[in-house]
Amino acid sequence: MDALDFLFKRYILEDNKQHICIPFKSKKFSSHFMTETNNKYDSYELKDEILMVLRLANIKTLDREAGCILFTRSKIFTRVYMTMNLYVQNQFELTDINKLIFVPKSGGNVFYTKEKYKGKIMFDQKIIGYFDIKESYIVDILNNLKLDIPLAISQVKSEKNKQQKKFKQDVSNVLLSLDKDGNGEVDAVEGNDFNTLLKKHQKTILEIDRNYVKKFVKISTYLKDKKANIQDIFNSISDTPNESILNEYVGILKNEVNTYHMILANGLTMLVALIEDDVITYEEIYESMDRINIFDSQWEKDVSQKLSDIGDGLNSLMYEIEASNRRIVNELSNLTYATEEGFRGLNSSITSELQSIDSSIKFNNLLTGIQTYQMYKVNKNTKSLRG
Repeated sequence: MDALDFLFKRYILEDNKQHICIPFKSKKFSSHFMTETNNKYDSYELKDEILMVLRLANIKTLDREAGCILFTRSKIFTRVYMTMNLYVQNQFELTDINKLIFVPKSGGNVFYTKEKYKGKIMFDQKIIGYFDIKESYIVDILNNLKLDIPLAISQVKSEKNKQQKKFKQDVSNVLLSLDKDGNGEVDAVEGNDFNTLLKKHQKTILEIDRNYVKKFVKISTYLKDKKANIQDIFNSISDTPNESILNEYVGILKNEVNTYHMILANGLTMLVALIEDDVITYEEIYESMDRINIFDSQWEKDVSQKLSDIGDGLNSLMYEIEASNRRIVNELSNLTYATEEGFRGLNSSITSELQSIDSSIKFNNLLTGIQTYQMYKVNKNTKSLRG
């Protein structure tokens, strides 16, 4: 609720049963107006919420000429009368309220007043409404609105500017947290260590079986495509329209990074396991990766293409990516080799291999990061279920 909401609610509350400032009974009418153009009525879709109705005629004899005024967040509708539909003869911007002129009643009596003697509301020298009840009360309200509405609009703009400034800073902080060195790339997926290590042991793997090289190249390609998708999501963060979507995109990006790390860790383990003749560990990882189509990275390639060409459909694609991540994480989380007693030696070998290519990856830190993030997700989901 902002300053405009408060303003019109105040007028309604302070009406003191005069039945002049009243709320809009939205359930009685559709979201479409009938607006008059050249003495014909055309349908007009109302996109703003009606904040207040200002009644200008006796409620029992509400007629076309007197009717009422409707105030929305951006417009004023005058000469409105209500039957099965809302009929409107005039509309103008809420910001133009100071252009209104009020001409007091000039004749008639309590029983009957000719139109020419009724109180008039004018805009740019054109009569846009009449009032024939509680003249001084209505004039006071309209004069007060001419003062209060510009102030409320100014407050709304000021608050919106503050929110936009804060949001821009939030976006900047998020981008900085993901790219601390400011090179435009997500820090958590920089480097190409898996491919480097694969090239180092290429001859050894070829001597075992040429088909193994093809499988590792598939993993390398999958990681490359996944990294490109992460980068595209990162680039889209600066264009998010609000805090809610920003948080969604950041959450999806972090899930993508976690998935990338899981595939990388298992790919490195698989590679070193083959070199050291740990065929069982190799096969366990291979079977698990095969079930989630890591060796057929067409879906990931398609996502890369969609992320490059996407327009308004980005939200739905993000949820597709999230569903794929859950499937991959659920499958790879079932692997138990890392908790088995013989993994210590393999872990040490992987660490040594990474050091041999001057990798910045600390394998134990990589595994710990994956486990920590998984626990964070579990705890977060548990809290949301508890309400």
